[in-house]
Amino acid sequence: MRSQDLFSLLRAYAVRTKSAVFDFREFLRSLPAAEGSRADAEAALAELSGKGIVVSGQDVVIPDFPVVALSEVYRQFTVDSWRPFPRLSTLDVPIAEADVVSIDMKSGFTSLLETGGPPEKAVVRLQFPEGIDDLVVPRAQVGTDLVEAAVAKISRYLHNGKNDAYAEAKLVTLIRGGDMLVHQSMEDATMRPKKAAAAVLAPNDFTFKFWTHLSNVVLQDFRKKKDKTAEDQGCCQAAYIVGYTVFYQKGAAQKEQERAADRKSLESLVRKPPYIFGYEEMYGLRNDKGIPFVSKHSRGFITSFLEEKTRRAGSEVLPFLVRARADAQNKDYFIHRDLLAPVFLKKLSEAAEELREGYINDWVAVLRREESRRIMKSDAAFAKDVEIRVKEDYPLLAALASGSLLYLARTETNISTATADEIAKCLGPDNSLRPLAELLGLARAKLLKDARSYLPFWQTMPIIRQIVRFFRMLFEGRPVRRRSAEPEGRQARPEEPPGEEASFPSAIARERGLAVYQRAVQALRSQYVPAGKTVDGTLAELAEKWNPLYAVEQKRNLVEDVNSLVRDYLRPIKRTFHMSPPTLQRIHALAEKLSESKNLGKIKKRDILMRYIELYMIKCLELNR
Repeated sequence: MRSQDLFSLLRAYAVRTKSAVFDFREFLRSLPAAEGSRADAEAALAELSGKGIVVSGQDVVIPDFPVVALSEVYRQFTVDSWRPFPRLSTLDVPIAEADVVSIDMKSGFTSLLETGGPPEKAVVRLQFPEGIDDLVVPRAQVGTDLVEAAVAKISRYLHNGKNDAYAEAKLVTLIRGGDMLVHQSMEDATMRPKKAAAAVLAPNDFTFKFWTHLSNVVLQDFRKKKDKTAEDQGCCQAAYIVGYTVFYQKGAAQKEQERAADRKSLESLVRKPPYIFGYEEMYGLRNDKGIPFVSKHSRGFITSFLEEKTRRAGSEVLPFLVRARADAQNKDYFIHRDLLAPVFLKKLSEAAEELREGYINDWVAVLRREESRRIMKSDAAFAKDVEIRVKEDYPLLAALASGSLLYLARTETNISTATADEIAKCLGPDNSLRPLAELLGLARAKLLKDARSYLPFWQTMPIIRQIVRFFRMLFEGRPVRRRSAEPEGRQARPEEPPGEEASFPSAIARERGLAVYQRAVQALRSQYVPAGKTVDGTLAELAEKWNPLYAVEQKRNLVEDVNSLVRDYLRPIKRTFHMSPPTLQRIHALAEKLSESKNLGKIKKRDILMRYIELYMIKCLELNR
């Protein structure tokens, strides 16, 4: 015999004998032989001792016997629906006032259905309006047996043919076009109360209307009676219980439908830009009406979504959302499994171009000062520096840079053949990730050669360089000394060289570079600004289209905020355009990356915003002569 089975039998025996204390041997004698041996029962009793059952010698004590006895009263209501609902004063087994919590039907019953009531109180006293008697019920049975008992009471009321005809006529009038459904539901309420109670606990649109109106009809029928019998009191209590229960259940069902729809929306949103989300980005997600999910539900809604979606289901190798850790930021990110490979390749491409320009820019400045760095001479030091820069400056790329993760993304997710082939090129023979410098296409020797190509001619010829140094020493009246190399490891990115050194190259070379830059910017400008219009006029037209605000001052402030964001974004990379003139592809890539930032997330018209950002970038570059 299982201990749980014995637990139920002991409580049933206590109710049958109307005693909280009884002899275990007497209990065993009352059991049919089929229930098991005495030894099995004694072993099960030993397991139950201290777990809702107290054993004292041969005596068994049921500590919560008053609640058990009250629970049994409600279980019998479907058979004995004529019984009045119990009150504290009518209970066969007394319950102390201290163990009872009072709840007002109108203000607290739906909360009771939602939470189950205060956990420290085992019994609830429901208080009704309009002078209707109160009742007591075990807290655990409020949303189950109490509802079935209430439906059984209404079923007894409808057994009177006069009441049945009156109620049906009223409901047919109130629920237009539902005559057949009303008749069927009336039959269920009268003849099949269990089925009717199930409809109350899980209502659809029709059953919600049916039971709401039927409860009101019952209450109106008795409201005019001043002296109500015990049965009348029970019908009124039942009508309130059923009416408030069906109202709560309908609302709960609607909320659950909304939660399910919003979870579907979340599943869709995590597949859209910015593709990879931290906790802040997840908590900031909004539905199609612009309402944050955390405002509509709670932060727990997002948290439970993440907990569920980051667990593997069934035979899945990767969960729906993969958690990636950015150690430099001490932050977790989440990305849909099908986007792991494409986003990694995208981040790799973006970082490759920016790192290449950054290294060339830094090394040109170092070479102009006639200095050197260890990473410019050693492939190993250079590769280590690339890894450090990626970890610090590109945390999302670093978070996804895992050979085992990308191998699973290549073999177990829904990606294109071309993407799978590109990921395969990133992995070594043992499926480990190749060095980041190699993946980024950064070769020390090639970068050094490119950096030297930006030096003035006189600095690339050793003999001329010596002559220049001699004349500089002669005219400046001081010796020319080489600056000592900086310590090993990653160096601070140097500033632009002083004007006197940068100005030595020929004026012709400078003019040619400036002319190439200006032609590139002018060519871009002509692609964005229609003939006969100005840059500022075109920007104003675009801003009018993407700006969602109506107030003039707020609208102007938002445009200035976006402009400031673009200027700040361009400032550290502006000078690189003089070495490599801007192209349409690069401007578009920079604008796309900026438009995906959190600061611009509230602006819905992304395409128009993108074109605005691109044109404003061109305007900034045009002014940067």
